[in-house]
Amino acid sequence: MLPCGSITRGIQQAETAGNGRNRQREYPMKTLEERIAQLEETIYFQDQTIRQLNEAITAQQFQMDEMEKMFIAMRAKLRTLAPLLDEGGTDDGPPPHYGSV
Repeated sequence: MLPCGSITRGIQQAETAGNGRNRQREYPMKTLEERIAQLEETIYFQDQTIRQLNEAITAQQFQMDEMEKMFIAMRAKLRTLAPLLDEGGTDDGPPPHYGSV
């Protein structure tokens, strides 16, 4: 973090850039304290947003891990049932409700 004096010098250098004279700004000049307060407020809300996004990503990662475990279990169960489905069982003929014609 820069010391406050460095910030002030940087602002002054930016304001006197070009031909060495103070350039007029198109917006009203805020005091240094107001500008710093606004930056601190912005940083606070950005930090809060980052924390919320991190919590959302963490929750989603947990859900994805759980779904992956479920997928692995279902795949294993399907592998055990697949041979039974492939055999097709025995052909018992048409069901009784078709009756004879």
